[in-house]
Amino acid sequence: MPAEDIAKLKIEKSEKIIKPNRRRKKPFVIAAVVLLLLTAGGLYFGGILLPAVSVDVTTISQFYPSQSMSLLNASGYIVAQRKASVASKVTGRLVALMVEEGSKIKEGDVIARMENIDVSAVRDQVAANLNITHATLEQTRADMDNARKEYERYKQLVTKDYVSRSDYEAVETRYRRAVEGVKASEAVVHAGEAALKNAEASLDYTLIRAPFDAVVLTKNADIGDIVTPIGAAANAKAAVVSIADMNSLQVRETGSGRRRSGLGQRSAIWWRFCRVSKRETASS
Repeated sequence: MPAEDIAKLKIEKSEKIIKPNRRRKKPFVIAAVVLLLLTAGGLYFGGILLPAVSVDVTTISQFYPSQSMSLLNASGYIVAQRKASVASKVTGRLVALMVEEGSKIKEGDVIARMENIDVSAVRDQVAANLNITHATLEQTRADMDNARKEYERYKQLVTKDYVSRSDYEAVETRYRRAVEGVKASEAVVHAGEAALKNAEASLDYTLIRAPFDAVVLTKNADIGDIVTPIGAAANAKAAVVSIADMNSLQVRETGSGRRRSGLGQRSAIWWRFCRVSKRETASS
């Protein structure tokens, strides 16, 4: 092919050939813009894109209206006027503890129980002995009734000389001995009843009861500890629990002020509770 013909050959660069996809991309751009506008509008109306609001920062403090008229301000503690460290009357091992810290108890409620197998056995033995003395008393009373009947019969016979005087005196002596035997048996019964009351009291001493209505503050002993009234032995606990009557609360002032409210002068008290430790709570 001649060179002149080759030079006449060229590629037509029309607008249709160069930009074939511009019209296809235009709808996607419009959709993206609309989606962006909708997102911005939602954030604005939702309060996220609102303009920042200026905030004034200041320091606040707790203030009561009566403080402006008070003559004396002081801090202190709320304490119970009536409180007790409850202990056992006897020495023994703690086998049961029925309360926890914060438990509400009534007067006479059983707080804890000591080991009482030996004391219970003594009580049962005394009760059995008392039953024996009751049976002996009934037997002596029966002997006395028999001796009394025989004595009355011989008393009539001796007046008619049907029996000798010596036989009558022997029957009379036997009757008097039967009467004294009944009295002795009754005394033994009374002694047995007293011994049973003593044994029951000793058994009741193994039950630690609340002396008044209160709330348990602390537990000073656990199951298995040896509890003694004195607490001088090694590893022995004197008090099982510490209790306080919440109806006898008083305010104890710890401030340096010595001035007291006058007669008829009104006073106001505010308290705040705070946790100090695991087993101790203070208020001010």
